[in-house]
Amino acid sequence: VFLLHRYIGVHDAMSRNTVHPWLLVSIVVILCEKRLASESDADILSVSVDSKGDFILVLAGKPWLKGGGARIRCNGSDFDSTKGSVTVTKVLLSKGNDNHWGPYNETAITWTTSQSSDTAVLMTIFRVFSEYPIVVFEQQFLTSCNESSSHDFNMLLSAFPSFETTQGVFLQGIWLAFRGGQAPPFSGGQLGAQVGNCKDFETTYPHGIPLVLYENSTTEVTVISPLNNFQSSAQVVDASTHRLEFGLDGKVTSIPFGFAHGTVLVAGSLGVQDTMNFWGVLMRQRYDRQLTSSDSDVSLSHLGYWTDNGAAYYYRKEGNKTFADTLLDVKSDADRLRLPFRYFQLDSFWYLKGNSSADASCKSGGSGLVDWRACEDEFPGGIETFQRRLALPIVSHSRWLAPGCVYRNRMPFIVDRTGSIPAKPYDFFNYLFSTAKTNWNLVVYEQDWLGKIYESSTVLQTDLNAEQAYYQEMGQAAGANGLSVAYGTIRGPTDVLMALTVPTATFVFSSPNPSGSDRIDRNWRLSVPSLLVYNVGMVPMKDTFRSTTSQPGTTFPNNALHAAVALLSLGPVGPSDAIGHSDAALLQSLCMTDGRLLRPSRPCLSMDQAMAAPNFTGELCNTYADVSVWETAEDRVYRRWHYVLSAALASDLTVSLAELSPRTIPRSSDSFVSYAFDVTQVSRRSSVVPFDSEHPLHLPSKPSQLMTVYAQLTVIAPLLPGGWAVLGETDKMVPVSEQRFHAVSSNSTSLHVSLSGVDGESCSVQIYNKNVVSIVNCKIKHDTTANVICIILNGTSYNCSC
Repeated sequence: VFLLHRYIGVHDAMSRNTVHPWLLVSIVVILCEKRLASESDADILSVSVDSKGDFILVLAGKPWLKGGGARIRCNGSDFDSTKGSVTVTKVLLSKGNDNHWGPYNETAITWTTSQSSDTAVLMTIFRVFSEYPIVVFEQQFLTSCNESSSHDFNMLLSAFPSFETTQGVFLQGIWLAFRGGQAPPFSGGQLGAQVGNCKDFETTYPHGIPLVLYENSTTEVTVISPLNNFQSSAQVVDASTHRLEFGLDGKVTSIPFGFAHGTVLVAGSLGVQDTMNFWGVLMRQRYDRQLTSSDSDVSLSHLGYWTDNGAAYYYRKEGNKTFADTLLDVKSDADRLRLPFRYFQLDSFWYLKGNSSADASCKSGGSGLVDWRACEDEFPGGIETFQRRLALPIVSHSRWLAPGCVYRNRMPFIVDRTGSIPAKPYDFFNYLFSTAKTNWNLVVYEQDWLGKIYESSTVLQTDLNAEQAYYQEMGQAAGANGLSVAYGTIRGPTDVLMALTVPTATFVFSSPNPSGSDRIDRNWRLSVPSLLVYNVGMVPMKDTFRSTTSQPGTTFPNNALHAAVALLSLGPVGPSDAIGHSDAALLQSLCMTDGRLLRPSRPCLSMDQAMAAPNFTGELCNTYADVSVWETAEDRVYRRWHYVLSAALASDLTVSLAELSPRTIPRSSDSFVSYAFDVTQVSRRSSVVPFDSEHPLHLPSKPSQLMTVYAQLTVIAPLLPGGWAVLGETDKMVPVSEQRFHAVSSNSTSLHVSLSGVDGESCSVQIYNKNVVSIVNCKIKHDTTANVICIILNGTSYNCSC
């Protein structure tokens, strides 16, 4: 805390404008987690390795995982320690120091083939770190391996570490894994997550990455993931040995001498969310990956209109009108309703698809991109003319490249039967992005169908580095042109891990398309996948939603819940209503009058209670907003307003203060109050009650009615000096946000709240003191600020003005 205050003070002295709340949140997490992990958690993890390469991992004094051996496919032959075809010939103990994670103890084991005692093929290395609860398992290739492919995703090219999964040996608890939309090799789908029982691990584990293991979701936890080479990484259960194996994708054809691949295991003692957050801090530190800011681009900072799958105008249009005129009518309707859309997203209906120019059209179908150019009959004058008439920036969808795409005439391509990739990805994407940025104001490139890109390219499947390089060069070209990159349907969770190496990647679709039963059951359940997305530096996107239930040709229930989840995710908030079917009040509750979204400081992440067992139903997540508070004239701190979203709970729950911030050490003077509201009725709020160690939150379960589920947002406000609490705006989904609340100061006689907004904008703020709630009506001034001032009158009451 001292270091954090010093940091804030130094930067304040330099320039008040340089201290961004989202940056300070990152600093808080890094400082606190480093200190706590170093002084307490580092000792909870140990590994014992014997001379045969077998090992036992012990967590908090009890055996956690058992494994051993190694396997490699090299030059057309399989070498497997369980079959005696490779054996240990050397064990070397040493110490070292990692540039990012500090000192470690190392055990290096050399494996030699039984064909020749002189042929060392693999070294397996255990690095147990001293300052953090981390173990790195590394495999180093001591020979070059050609003809290494097994042609099977489920048969790894190399395997280390391997953990036993048989009953009585494997952890008897719960597992959580992140997965793609389909089974391996993850040919496509949105990011998802699954929770299961370890006793059923072999039959239920979806090959997910990372893998989280725990007996109790609030205590000891381990997270296991690739450390590098993300796109070539895999982890599977070998049906013949009953072992969980980590290593390289079986489709890779060759490995050079000296190549190293790592798997990292991170342990924690404060539950699933906390350990995932700690894993994320460590991984982002290693790759110098910053958290995505809400100001990264307009798709994250402002309200926008979306046309992707599930939208009113996804491959649909008004009557006999063109797509261009339909979308311009959407803009006119939004202006009439004072809905401040600040960009439009265009899905695949606008550009030419097919196998080549000969059959290219803008119709829906399972074909690749031929030309990222608009169809003249639907967009007269091209996408450039449409954008000039729209007068807003564009977020645009793209898919895999067709075998006969027009860009083959401009630069070299590697062509397969169902797709193609540029031989020099950076050159291709730089050309594509610079043209789009200049001609029609592209701001975000949405790369969809990552699984199809992989499937349609032999090179991406078999080359060790090609797939990761492809997306890294895409990201580099985006950065060179001032664009962001987003990912739609993914091949698998390794696409998300890859974002650690792509700083321009800002968000990934993390919920199913809003079609059919998913509108009711799954499309708003975002918080578990968000644990992975947030911790690699991106933000999750809840797919598009409708703001009213009754829409032409369909119904879309739980509109306010969809809107709340989208807002709390920190990803794009993209409604897609048909003309004349928007709930203006709901959408306006998400933002300022200029469309700037009012949101928390971090995505809403699944709470440990929601991951305690596989059969949890509903949604339970928490987030917060950090606001600058002057507690004295010299003492400035960032105080935290917490939010808990609960929806479709099967039973009533209680939540304690410790569950919201297990690593936070509250000051003895810290106290809170809370209130709640049904997300469908933002302005109708419960009474204010205390929230502390003796007064937990009570979250009610209410039965669903037809297709509608009950969803509640609970707001937890800190009590400030003088007994004041800022409860926030009365008509906003996120009542206290960094975007609106610039600074707060208070003492025993007064309260001062500085607000930010749009010139002429009205806002109403609730203030609490003396067990009384007051509403103060404000209007933002020409300088985009307003100030709420409250004064204690006679010791028993107070008065506020703006």
